[in-house]
Amino acid sequence: YLMTEPVDETLVAFARLGRRAAETGRFPERATSLLLGAYHLQSCDAAPRVLVSSDAIPFRPHRGVVLIVERVGSGDVDAWARWHHAEHVPLVLGRDGVAGIATFRSSTMLGVGPDQGARYAMPAWDPGDRFVTVVYVDGDLLATTEALTPVIQARWDRGGVEPELAGPFRSMVTYEAWPSP
Repeated sequence: YLMTEPVDETLVAFARLGRRAAETGRFPERATSLLLGAYHLQSCDAAPRVLVSSDAIPFRPHRGVVLIVERVGSGDVDAWARWHHAEHVPLVLGRDGVAGIATFRSSTMLGVGPDQGARYAMPAWDPGDRFVTVVYVDGDLLATTEALTPVIQARWDRGGVEPELAGPFRSMVTYEAWPSP
């Protein structure tokens, strides 16, 4: 879910809704919360050819995403983040089939408790220190993923982050909202 101001009130209402849904049988089986937590949007960028603002990228029709989950490692994560924004993102946006890219970083806003810096104590919401990158694809998902593979692998040669997951996921939307590029 993408949430905006007023964040405090939104998160409290979201947590209450989750509890109410569980109480009414909407969650009959508890799912494992592997990456569940709050993530702050670090940046969102649109490829120049898509002719929409970066704010519209998460809402623009797409054929799927390449999802990248990385754990913050022992290297210089600030240097990695600067490189990612200045060099890597433009390289990804220049690839055929890429409409945009959004990068998130885990937040301590929700987590294991106030004694560890969290503003809200939600024990299940502790994803650790991670970056999550979503590459929005409006071309052929598998061909675009194949073209992005060496670019994505280069992220891990710089240090600062360690890969946990990288792969394509098809859009749940079954219609072709936009013609092929």
